Order: sequence, then C-alpha cells, then structure tokens
Amino acid sequence: MKFFHTLVMALALFALAGCGGSKNTGLPATQNPPTFPVAAVNDFVKNFSQNANDVVAAAKTKENAVIAAAAAKFNETLAKAQPLAGALKQDELAKLNDWVKTLIQQTQASVSALAAPQNPPTPSAAATQNPPTFSVAAVNDFVKTFSQNANDIVAAAKTKDNAMLAAAATKFNETLAKAQPLAGALKPDELAKLNEWVKTLVQQTQASVSAAQQAAPAAK
Repeated sequence: MKFFHTLVMALALFALAGCGGSKNTGLPATQNPPTFPVAAVNDFVKNFSQNANDVVAAAKTKENAVIAAAAAKFNETLAKAQPLAGALKQDELAKLNDWVKTLIQQTQASVSALAAPQNPPTPSAAATQNPPTFSVAAVNDFVKTFSQNANDIVAAAKTKDNAMLAAAATKFNETLAKAQPLAGALKPDELAKLNEWVKTLVQQTQASVSAAQQAAPAAK
C-alpha cells in the first residue's frame, strides 16, 4: 500500500491553501464504494468517503482552519488503512488500493478546481520572483527557503514521479511548519504581509502543480 504515502502528500499541500468557487461535494468514488468481507475495512471505506467529501466542502469555505481540520481527519483515516492490509486477500487488497487511489485523485482534483485562480500563474510560482523582506533575519531565511521549496514542487510535478513529488511536498510542509514560531517576532503589519505572501505562494504552487498534473503524461 505504498501509494498511500505518495499520493496523499499532494492533498496535504492543497489543503494549506484558501479556496474558492463551488462544486458538488459528492465525489464519484464515494457514491458506490466497494464492500469487503472484513467489517473494519468497510468502516474505513465509509469513514474515508466522508472525510474526502468533507475536505471538498471545507475547501469552499476559504477558512484555512476548517480546511486544515478536514485534511487532518482525512490523513488520520488514511493512516488506518495500512494495518488493514493483512486482513485482506490479494484481490481484495488490490480493489481497496485502486479505490483509495481513485478517491484521493478525485479529492485532489476537486480541491484543485476550487482553488485554481481565474488566471493561473506559469509553472514557476510568481510569488517567488520578488518575495517580501522583513526586519527579522530568520523570517527572510524562511521566505528564501519556502520560495525554493515551492519551485521544487512544481519541478517535481512535471516529472510525473510520485516519489519525487512526495519528497518535495514533505520539504515544503516542513518549512511551512517553521513559520508559526516566527509569528511572535514580527509586528502586526509585517505578520499580515507574511501571511498574505504565504497564502499567495501556496495558491500559486497549487495551481501550477495542478496544471502540471493535467498536462500530457511524460513518455515512458
């Protein structure tokens, strides 16, 4: 069930951005989900279907806290799938894998569609070209690193390599997590400026990754 760790990272990235627009929240894969002879697996399918639809609904709110909470539940439920693998036969495990992969892709696509700006930026995130500067050196270091992480994700998305994309997204999220402790070092006006820049960069990165993933697949 390796793909659990390589596909969910994109959703984690998308869940960081404030989203807009409207779209039906009933994802196709949740309408007629597969059933299994193991009750715990059926419970997982039911909960994961609800989590996926909740993530899409949260994306419509434009509330980062709501989106983050929905994404956290989605990832928590996804993590519970791994221990279930041993309870299934190979054909049932393959069926579960395919369904989870499809649902993640549908969730990702729905969130991407909601978050995509009217005029999406070109693949190199525009917010990295002239990033803001701050009075605190550590914040400027964060801005530099986060800009590089964003462009690295876009470059990874172009390769169609899930492992590479997962690695880039992990670094992106690790750097983003370091922003919170820096908040106390900034004045309110600078903190507002940092928040706005981070939100813009996440949205631009998201749009660029979505565009790269929708492009024709690379030749094998």
